[in-house]
Amino acid sequence: MRGRTPMSKDNVGWLKAAKRVEWSPEEVKTNIEKAQDKYKKYYDDIHKCKEVKLCVGDVVRVKSNKHIIKGQSKFSFPMRVIAVYNNSARLDDGKVWHVSALSLCKSTRVVSGTDSRTEIPRSHM
Repeated sequence: MRGRTPMSKDNVGWLKAAKRVEWSPEEVKTNIEKAQDKYKKYYDDIHKCKEVKLCVGDVVRVKSNKHIIKGQSKFSFPMRVIAVYNNSARLDDGKVWHVSALSLCKSTRVVSGTDSRTEIPRSHM
């Protein structure tokens, strides 16, 4: 480049000496855990990972894994949670579903004189 003195093998003054830092094993462990937590948070944000906390009595809908034709619903009718396991829940239809296939109904109303399967979410009235 014009106006710049060329670097020779002996002229390495532009390199700064790295400071040697002694780390204790506890500091190394905490730094690694912090970095792993940061990577996990970033991954979860990108992949939309969220923990679904279900309780007995919650009203959920099951997501269909079939091809959806225009006008069809992606989800089943609302059902109640009977039992909750680690990452799955037993619904009132008797089947056990993984939480990734369930969608929590925020607000529902009970149609009088019918069972709990006929609950209709307020957003679909």
